Amino acid sequence: MKKMYVQSIIDFIEVNIECPISVDSIAKHIGYSKYYLHKLFYIYTGMYIMDYARKRKLEYSLQDLKTKLPIINIALKYGFHSSRTYSRAFRNTYGTSPGKFRNNTCTLTKKLELNKLGGIKMLPYLSETKIVSINKLYALTHSIISSEPEHNVIDFMTEYKLANQIHVLTEVGFDIPVSEEESQQGLRGYEYWLIVSEEEFNKHTESTIKKRTIPQSKYAMLSIDNPFVDPFERIPNGWKKLSSVIEKNYEFNNALDIYGFEEKIVTLHNTTMNIYVPIK
Repeated sequence: MKKMYVQSIIDFIEVNIECPISVDSIAKHIGYSKYYLHKLFYIYTGMYIMDYARKRKLEYSLQDLKTKLPIINIALKYGFHSSRTYSRAFRNTYGTSPGKFRNNTCTLTKKLELNKLGGIKMLPYLSETKIVSINKLYALTHSIISSEPEHNVIDFMTEYKLANQIHVLTEVGFDIPVSEEESQQGLRGYEYWLIVSEEEFNKHTESTIKKRTIPQSKYAMLSIDNPFVDPFERIPNGWKKLSSVIEKNYEFNNALDIYGFEEKIVTLHNTTMNIYVPIK
């Protein structure tokens, strides 16, 4: 079922390749939370939705570069806001400028087809999945869109926590979707939560952060041992395994409007990351 949603996103991008595309418009078309689809797409494809959309727009534009159509017209045709933005994205992908690519011979690659979900083999750093119940969460939150949003938002929240002497129960974070224009600029989004007591939550009125409550829910949870030894392998594999278990046995709880989050646990001996996805 979840694989069907990802394929629907891919098909939507193909049909609307010359139109403005956003995670919001995709979520409205499919009828699911944009946060859920954002994370789900990454789990199945290894790419974020807007990165894939930009990649496909660039691939389609290669056909127009073989014509005499001005580069600014090509850029605007595929939703880039200027020839400079298009050229920067093009160079980052192909290592050369659109003008120098005009004489190259190329064929449009086929769209991505999800024929089967790749399984996750037994990996010693991944725990078995377990079901936990988490009481209502009280979160002080902040999100940043930048080239390094994780570091930026964690630094911001750490300073805020120390400056306001906040007693934090735990800290969690997750990727958030960005707009097509932000994606074209190579930007990503990350949101970070300080989970606090209800009393701590109620006394904070600082406008630079947001306050959010998450109702009590069941979660499927998996632990990743020493996730930062190889974060680009271990963390994605943890999400893939957890998603695969949910695919077969549970139903995602989309009433919470979040897909899931990551919790880092640091001890004297090692670091563990717990990942959570709400289920019904």
